[in-house]
Amino acid sequence: MGRIDVPELEDSQRCPVLLRDALTAYLQVISEATGVFDGAGAVLRRLLDGAESDALDAEAAAARLAAAGGSGEGGKGGGAGAAGGGKGASIGTTALHAAAAASPAPEAPAAAAAAVPPQGRRALVDLCSGGGGALVGLVARGVVGRVDSLTMTDLFPNAAAFASAELRLPSVARGCAAPVDAAAVPRELAGAVRTLFNSLHHLPPPLVARVLADAAASRAPGFAAFEVVGRHPVTVLAVVLQALAVPFVLPFAARRPNVAGKLGRLLVALPAAPFAVAWDGFASCMRAYSMAELRAFAAAASTPDYKFAAREAPSRWLGLKPFRLRWIEGAPVRADGGASRGSSGGGSSGDGEGCVGVDVRVA
Repeated sequence: MGRIDVPELEDSQRCPVLLRDALTAYLQVISEATGVFDGAGAVLRRLLDGAESDALDAEAAAARLAAAGGSGEGGKGGGAGAAGGGKGASIGTTALHAAAAASPAPEAPAAAAAAVPPQGRRALVDLCSGGGGALVGLVARGVVGRVDSLTMTDLFPNAAAFASAELRLPSVARGCAAPVDAAAVPRELAGAVRTLFNSLHHLPPPLVARVLADAAASRAPGFAAFEVVGRHPVTVLAVVLQALAVPFVLPFAARRPNVAGKLGRLLVALPAAPFAVAWDGFASCMRAYSMAELRAFAAAASTPDYKFAAREAPSRWLGLKPFRLRWIEGAPVRADGGASRGSSGGGSSGDGEGCVGVDVRVA
């Protein structure tokens, strides 16, 4: 059965804010409780390691160029480079490729004004964050290693969820108050590893292509879009039946700050929430992309300077495991022609041995 673009309530602009916040809050709690995204930790740790390594290389190259320019040795060293032209400029651009020398796509003024540049060499920008998603829990539990900063964004920002994440990860997490388009990430956020958790299926194929193209054009130090929904009958059944857990799980989504206020809002949405979760879960499964489709996206978006790959965790339980982690990852190609240290291979080939701690199949 092919992909069917069934509309989801959460995506509709007519969806009441109370209901949308309840849906995203429930998904955040249930994904963290079940650990369905734990396998993403090793992937992100590898991408962050590569981003940090490339940033250190870029800083060292910049220091060498600055020292050469200060020595006054002329054309071969820093003369032309310090002047910003000629061969020196070309050398500088190549050496600093990890610092995102290419200009990203123009951003919306409102988003640019609200976006705060990520801090540190190990920075994450989560796109389509919803209620905070699985990433907050992964970072809090140290599954992805050290993270210097985590910026949460969404087209419909959930301020309450972002505030809770900021309390849970003080000095690390912060939410972007303005809407952020995952296909046109603001310049201020371009220097961090980009993530999407269970969001790719919300996007039609042309928009998926634009999201990947924006990451490549901006030379994002890393990219990873993870999915666990699929069109397998067992997955569809599990997703629909999880609606039975909504009345018991939803109250736990009320977290600091203002626990009482959040609990009241969630209780107001509770009568409709189980039906909304069941419908949106079914729709998500129908909209999920197959591995063949993810491979096609990765191959089409790869460029000589930026490579993408589609990967999946192996099937278990005789193929009956309800949720199977699949993802598209990407990273810049190094100036020497090899893949970035954070990438375990480009396009749709490779053996996946760079995925330390998670068993993968490379599609």
